[in-house]
Amino acid sequence: MNDLQQYFEDRKQFAELLEAVGIKDIYTKCLRSNNPQNVVSATFEGLKALRTPEEVARVRGKSVDEILG
Repeated sequence: MNDLQQYFEDRKQFAELLEAVGIKDIYTKCLRSNNPQNVVSATFEGLKALRTPEEVARVRGKSVDEILG
């Protein structure tokens, strides 16, 4: 398997993992290093940074219904 094939296979696996835990329509992109350890670390950092609709609504000064459309 060449580097390009491995890159797309890694993205597919992370997308499937995130969809399995309920995160839909995920788009993944690796910036800089494709090192598997860095990709896993960045994935967890991204997951920790997720906000609830309530948090987003509060920050934007809107209702949850306005945020969810």
